[in-house]
Amino acid sequence: MPNFAKLHEATKTKQSSAELTVPVCFDLVSEKRRLKALDIRTEKQRQAEQEEQAQRKFKAKQLPDFDSLHPCIMPSQKPITVPVQPKFASDLLPRKEKP
Repeated sequence: MPNFAKLHEATKTKQSSAELTVPVCFDLVSEKRRLKALDIRTEKQRQAEQEEQAQRKFKAKQLPDFDSLHPCIMPSQKPITVPVQPKFASDLLPRKEKP
């Protein structure tokens, strides 16, 4: 019968005595671009919210009381307009007389 204990020791992995590698962070240009775009997007959203709040807080001024103003309408000093008959392109064509 084969010696299974010996076979198990041969296939058993041995641990290395070397120190573990520590991963080092590195900067990706796309990550910087994403963060910049995120900042711009949040700034635009904040500005839009501020504008919306300003529009909600808007209060119109009260209309003046026109009855108490007593408006005085003065006559115009300009001459009265004299109407002139319009000239159409068909009026400029020579007329054909009917026989």
